[in-house]
Amino acid sequence: MEIKLVSTLGNQNLLRLLTRKDGKPSYTYILITDNPDKIRVGYFKDGLEKSTIISHIDAPGGPRMTVGKTIKNTELPVIERIEYNKQSKKYIITFCK
Repeated sequence: MEIKLVSTLGNQNLLRLLTRKDGKPSYTYILITDNPDKIRVGYFKDGLEKSTIISHIDAPGGPRMTVGKTIKNTELPVIERIEYNKQSKKYIITFCK
């Protein structure tokens, strides 16, 4: 399943549902974009220093995806976490159940 995201700049941004081997519902999506070099990333602050835990990502043209919030113009639940997968060079977004 894929969910097309609204981009104000006309970029092609979508979330693709990842499937589980056991057949149970997945709450995890991968961000696919036609311009991955333009994704902006924000991190939580750990005291005075920036941590390695992602707080939000902003796909080219939007929308911004923030931990603890929903994504504008979608019916997806609140985002639980955002991670970067070094192997696939893609962002993985997990939603609350």
